[in-house]
Amino acid sequence: MVALPASARWFSWRSNFLVGFLFIGAVISFSLDVYAKKKEASPNTESRSPWGPWGEADAPFFSFVLDARKAGPMSPSSNLTPRGLILKLGQGDWGCFDTDLSDPRSPAPTPTELGRGPLRPESGRFEAVRMTHGGLVLEYSVEGTQVREQMRAGKSASVVERRFLMAPSEHSLILVFGQKTKLGARTPKVAVSLGGRAGASVALLDDEKTWSVRVAPHAVPLEFVVTLSTGEPAASAPQDVPGFASTDAPVPPRWFQTIQTRVKPSSLHDAYVLDDVPLPLENPWKRNVCLADIGFLKDGKAVGVTFDGDVWVIRGLSDSTGEIQRERFASGLHEPMSVLIREDEIFVFDWNGIWRLRDTNGDVEAGVHELFANCFAQTAETREFPSSMKLAPDGSFVISKGGQQGTSLGKGNGMVLRISRDGRERTVLGWGFRGPF
Repeated sequence: MVALPASARWFSWRSNFLVGFLFIGAVISFSLDVYAKKKEASPNTESRSPWGPWGEADAPFFSFVLDARKAGPMSPSSNLTPRGLILKLGQGDWGCFDTDLSDPRSPAPTPTELGRGPLRPESGRFEAVRMTHGGLVLEYSVEGTQVREQMRAGKSASVVERRFLMAPSEHSLILVFGQKTKLGARTPKVAVSLGGRAGASVALLDDEKTWSVRVAPHAVPLEFVVTLSTGEPAASAPQDVPGFASTDAPVPPRWFQTIQTRVKPSSLHDAYVLDDVPLPLENPWKRNVCLADIGFLKDGKAVGVTFDGDVWVIRGLSDSTGEIQRERFASGLHEPMSVLIREDEIFVFDWNGIWRLRDTNGDVEAGVHELFANCFAQTAETREFPSSMKLAPDGSFVISKGGQQGTSLGKGNGMVLRISRDGRERTVLGWGFRGPF
């Protein structure tokens, strides 16, 4: 897939700020292809490791850092996303959505550091990833206006379709899809077309520097599609698209198997002994189950999170039979090391922030990944880990973030923070730590 130049951002017409970012393209699919080819080229890979690749081919999305600063002349030198959702678009292509949105945000201690944290919630806020029969749906708000978005690859390898459902809004908004870059004879031909049933409320703008769409104030929900394509012939956006209501039904389960193991009780009769509870290392998905943390629901079930980004529901730990059953509940998280249960809800802390994972239909899988809190900054530094998370007596969260810096200093490195009960505010409790946990 040809990478479209630059980004996609929302502006508020009345206050002229940015509230979104998207890099579409070949960078992600290329990196996964390279990984697969390297694996094939190594004759003893399977014998050396029983695990599959970290990024699963059937994953609808996963959380990751995307560094596209050297992706080619069409990619800006600042094209780095510390908090990215990597979305499966189809046709072998992937896109990246920046949940921090952008910009203006105050600079980090290192002015060139791009991980500046999110906008003010009243300006724009990413809210959730929802898995549905109609595909993955992103949910976020702009100036108080709720937006639902779906992305997919077109029928050819150079087409991306973005489909929007916008709630009623009193404001004019501008969606910027890309920056126009002039490269002489190498400048690609990029076309943007508009479709759907929004009528005159949505219009393409003629701008020398960007590809953009203006959405006028509207009293009823609007649905529209924007198609971006490179090469010739240019693709046209579909004029008749199915309603978003058809996507509200939950998606069927991804993981049907329950993995069973048996507790190996200690043979000792001391006052304190250790029983061996084997991990589900033999599983059909070849997942490396490196358990990082565990929490307990009211009914006695346990919830475990792994460093590879999976969440498992565990039954039978208190059962006298010693039979343990494990089911996969969620995947795609970026190096989480902590999980906690508050009022029987599951929260996991990864690079994007604190996620609330919700089972929407009782199938023991998270149908909604709600970004409960991202009110603190995150850089792309490989050692700014989402280290730990604990529940305070008042229902707030206390988290710690890694502090080892290699290239730049961000706003939250090496800090211990209190996150308010509603996930919207942070308070610094301590700073200057190398690796707090």
